[in-house]
Amino acid sequence: QWQDAALRQAREHALRLSEPLVELIEQCLAQDPRPAYQLPTPERRYGAQFWDLDVRWHYPQAGVICVLEVLLA
Repeated sequence: QWQDAALRQAREHALRLSEPLVELIEQCLAQDPRPAYQLPTPERRYGAQFWDLDVRWHYPQAGVICVLEVLLA
């Protein structure tokens, strides 16, 4: 899942970078990059850097990932 603003941000940066950013983020997050020992609460936020961007997401419920924002680092 994507929050509307995060999807807009990702698409804008994808054009700037000439990269399929939305698809790359989805592929990476589908691998569930959380540490295996963690069972976080839905409020827990995660982040990673792609190129010069900070991507932040959370897991609102089991098996669901929601991208919150895609911002310049």
